[in-house]
Amino acid sequence: MAAAKLNELWGFINPAGELVIEEDYEYAGDFNEGLAPVCQDKKWGSIDKTGNIVIPSRFDLAKKFRDGLAQVSINKNWGYINKEGNFIWQSKK
Repeated sequence: MAAAKLNELWGFINPAGELVIEEDYEYAGDFNEGLAPVCQDKKWGSIDKTGNIVIPSRFDLAKKFRDGLAQVSINKNWGYINKEGNFIWQSKK
């Protein structure tokens, strides 16, 4: 499954090019480790492969998961979250 921009919004298509998750996002990244970063209302979170929100959109930026963690930014502080959206490490400015 891959992120695809359709009609000014992003959704997800399968290998046959069929839309499988509706285009509801301002931006979306590809799936990795079962989750994909998505942006709604200028905030980032993550969805699963069925389109369910797993991590609500609350970050200023979110990258894809690697080794069970994703790098995120909130209020100009960077950190890493687990797949439940909990901070494992966060910088302090």
